[in-house]
Amino acid sequence: MTNCTILVINQYYRPDVASSGQLLAELCEFLQSQYITVHVIAGQPSYTSEAPKVPEQELINGVTVHRVSLGKSIGKKTLLTRITGYCKFLLRSSVLSHKIARRTNPDVILTLSNPPFVGLVGGFLAKKRKIPFVYVLYDIHPDILIATKWMNIPTICIKVWNLANTLIFNWAKIIIVPSSTMKTTLITTKSLSEEKIEVIPNWARPEIKKQSYLTPIRPILGVPQEHAMVLYAGNIGIMQQLDPIVDSACSLRDLPIHFVFIGEGEKKSELIKRTDSEKLTNVHFLPYQPEQQFAQIVQESDACLVTLQPGLDAFSAPSRAYTFLSAGTPIIALMPSDTELAKLITHWECGWNVVNNDQLRLLLESLVDNRPEYTAKGNQAQKLYWDNYRESMIMNKYLTVIKKQITPVDPSV
Repeated sequence: MTNCTILVINQYYRPDVASSGQLLAELCEFLQSQYITVHVIAGQPSYTSEAPKVPEQELINGVTVHRVSLGKSIGKKTLLTRITGYCKFLLRSSVLSHKIARRTNPDVILTLSNPPFVGLVGGFLAKKRKIPFVYVLYDIHPDILIATKWMNIPTICIKVWNLANTLIFNWAKIIIVPSSTMKTTLITTKSLSEEKIEVIPNWARPEIKKQSYLTPIRPILGVPQEHAMVLYAGNIGIMQQLDPIVDSACSLRDLPIHFVFIGEGEKKSELIKRTDSEKLTNVHFLPYQPEQQFAQIVQESDACLVTLQPGLDAFSAPSRAYTFLSAGTPIIALMPSDTELAKLITHWECGWNVVNNDQLRLLLESLVDNRPEYTAKGNQAQKLYWDNYRESMIMNKYLTVIKKQITPVDPSV
């Protein structure tokens, strides 16, 4: 496919550390390498309060990125800051997207779902210009907020939100979701046709290939080299089961095992306060890490935790698991055993599934004395990823879907 232009709209884009922005950047760069002209409309980096300021327009690895200012609405420390940032991005990206579309004449518009209403911007513009709209849906809202009971959302707001979703779903020519469970949710609860939904899992961000390091990472983190290290990396928020990890750290404080958290989120300060009050020296909290150091931490961990609250697999899929698999690090899935990821991990024997604190504690207690089992599961994890989920395979699936939207298959052929 040549001489094709795609306009992509999403609040987060590299160098923002948000996983959606990082994945999107890699996808856009791949599409550009396939002779597709890619224009991206994003916000100034804002995922953390320390996010750097970048030019309003720049060329990044062949992709033209246009930025809108979010003013002082940077970071996620307060709900007001986040909502204000969302609103500023939606308004300003709407204006800028029409301007860029007139100038570039795109063949297709693609948006992610961050912020949740950005599909309105892309869908309306695609409808106006009579071109295909591709909607990549990583999380189904407001269903997640309702299920977690994180906040008391007024009924009128839920109705408006669902109405917005209906418009986005109707405008979209194709909706891409990362799991079969999410596809089922859209079909059964949103009355969408099966043909309109494509399942494409995420790839590892970053992909980590095994290598040796001159300096071990554990002493740098405050973990004795001979002790086991279990890693949780990602959003420390409402969707994850995180208290059971700290519960296990309390129970296992006298054993040679340490827990490392990397990331930010609504629950981080609460967890830090708890570890301080419990005087836990086997729990370590780190901010988001530079990619190279993060890769080393993942690779030198004995196991990586992936957690999800019961019932939420219907609305979201934990993408960080693919990073751990790529590195050949076994996964401990802390979630109901009937979830898609838990079934994958147990079927391929590349980790373990536990459903509560007691099972997690017993598993870790047994693994301290059986370190070779970590290695065996890790080898299975690595094989699973590189045979089925590596970046090039998944990106080509995106390319195939986008080609179909721009050049429909002739039914008479």
